[in-house]
Amino acid sequence: MPVAALHDDRARPLRRIGVERALLPLFACAGIVGLLKGLSPGLVGGSEYYWLLSYDHGFIRRGLIGTLFRPLLHVRSFDELAPVIMVSHIVACLWIIVACWRLFENAIRREAATDARLALAFAFLCLMCSQLMPTLAHDVGYVDVYLISLVLVAFWLVLEERFVAAALAASVGPFVHEAFVFLWMPVALLLLWSLTAHRGGAARKLLTVVLPVLVAAAVVWLHSDTAVRLAIAAAPIDERAKGALLGVIFEQTAVTAFQHMMRYDFHDDLPNFLIAMAYFLPPTLALLWTALFCYAHRWTRGWQTAVVAFVAAASPLAIVTIAWDLSRFLVWSTVAAALVLIGVGTPSLVATRADA
Repeated sequence: MPVAALHDDRARPLRRIGVERALLPLFACAGIVGLLKGLSPGLVGGSEYYWLLSYDHGFIRRGLIGTLFRPLLHVRSFDELAPVIMVSHIVACLWIIVACWRLFENAIRREAATDARLALAFAFLCLMCSQLMPTLAHDVGYVDVYLISLVLVAFWLVLEERFVAAALAASVGPFVHEAFVFLWMPVALLLLWSLTAHRGGAARKLLTVVLPVLVAAAVVWLHSDTAVRLAIAAAPIDERAKGALLGVIFEQTAVTAFQHMMRYDFHDDLPNFLIAMAYFLPPTLALLWTALFCYAHRWTRGWQTAVVAFVAAASPLAIVTIAWDLSRFLVWSTVAAALVLIGVGTPSLVATRADA
């Protein structure tokens, strides 16, 4: 074979690799379009309490953001500071897009087969074109963007095998909102599954799994009803909203919330729930299909790993048994599916034939 022809044969795969990675910033633009499409002109009603309730009167659930924000309220009114919350929300959304981009870029870099690389690139496009970014962008004032940001940071540290740092990063989440544990479930399940094949670092992996859950339990247990009543009474919140905030948000328990959901929401609104799932979850299924397409042939325990992947992606949906904000929580499963797609292709988390 002529030397020039041999050089061309080697160059073509390299050019394809460049094209596949070059697609990612273009696909990230789709996420930015979704952000702009869904962005609210101001704070969503009912989200103000995250920024107004703090630890001034004692420890309360969901008080971390308000405690960090509190010093600004000494120099400006809440209405004057609303643009700060808006900017912070937009920055967090952009960070989520960039973090997902880099995670998919790293996954593509590991792959030698062109079809797998293309599948991963277009899976990123699927993620960016899902309802994830419009939904996150719309909920200005809610803390979902910060919870997802923390999950992405901790997951990145897990992939780098910096498990103690990941545990510490994830442990911040329950202070923002105790529901963080539902977003953490996919990562925790992947780590537990990795223990069945990779015994190295078992203690650090278990710490990463357990510590955020223990912190969430401590946050709920240490929450003071007296402190939250004083905080709500002192906060510049509409008087008509204070009673609902106390009764619906802070006096509810997981048991009473579950009973309410079963008695009313699922009883009366089950068709709406099924319609919402049919609308929001196809990207989740597409990401899981990509995981099977790219990696199933190399798993040493194929069907078991596939089951773990599907359970991990669906695990955040458990939150809808105690809360009815469907659009917010259904996209958590899309985030979970993206994490699963990256995780099941990582040899340190899933045993592959090359490891056997």
